Amino acid sequence: MNRILGAALAAFLPVFLASHAAAASCPGVEFVRVEPRASADTRPVRFRGNRAIQVARVPIATAADLAKVEVVGGDINPAILITLKPEAAARLERTTSEPNFPLAVVLGDEALLSVVIEGGYGIGKDGVQVALGELERTGAVAAAIQGCL
Repeated sequence: MNRILGAALAAFLPVFLASHAAAASCPGVEFVRVEPRASADTRPVRFRGNRAIQVARVPIATAADLAKVEVVGGDINPAILITLKPEAAARLERTTSEPNFPLAVVLGDEALLSVVIEGGYGIGKDGVQVALGELERTGAVAAAIQGCL
C-alpha cells in the first residue's frame, strides 16, 4: 500500500469506526443474483442513491464465506479485493458461469455494484474486485466488510 493511501486510511478509518461503534460489527455482505422484477423470491436493495433493484432472497455467498478483504490499486484506482473461502469461491464460479449472469455485491441494504457477467466464464476463484471510485468511500466500505471477518 502506498504512503498516501495508507495515510488516508489511517486518518479516516478511526473516525469511521468510532462513528459506527454502536452499529453491528458486520452489516452483512452478499453475492446475489439480480432479478428483473419483484416477487416472493426477491427483496429490494438500494442502488446508486434512491434507485432500487430486486435481488434473490437466497444469496450465493455471504459474510460467513469471506476469507480476506483488502484495498488494492493505490490512490489513483482504489478498489476492494474480496476473497472467498475455497468452497464459496467454487460455488460463485459455478453459479456465475451461466451466460449473462446478473450479479450484485450487497452490503447491508445497498448494492455496491450490479453487473452482468457476459460470456459464461463466471467469477474466478481469485476473488472479486469492487471499484467504487472514491478513496474515502472505498476505505469505509472495506472497513465495514472487514468487520465481517
